[in-house]
Amino acid sequence: VAANGVAFHDEWPYAVHLLAHFYVHDTNSARFLWKTIPSSIKESNPEVNAVWKIGQQLWLRNYGGVHEAVRGFEWSPELQSFISAFSGKHLRIFDFFNFVSRALKVL
Repeated sequence: VAANGVAFHDEWPYAVHLLAHFYVHDTNSARFLWKTIPSSIKESNPEVNAVWKIGQQLWLRNYGGVHEAVRGFEWSPELQSFISAFSGKHLRIFDFFNFVSRALKVL
């Protein structure tokens, strides 16, 4: 990309990159990536911010908030299948955690 004179920051798929880190449970790498994303990209790309909201909820272990963040944004066609795969994988985990949490409260 750099050889062609394209500013890679403008063309880099940050939303996909962030989501990939979350998908493999690498929240720390996602946090460091977020810190390196130029503020112009954060301000101009709402999808990057929407993925970051998912990450913030994962960091807090607020699995209901993750679900809301996934459902609360109109994802681009490029990310739609990735989001579906991500949410399907993680929502099963969230259901398990919610079940365990409710069970422990009963005990």
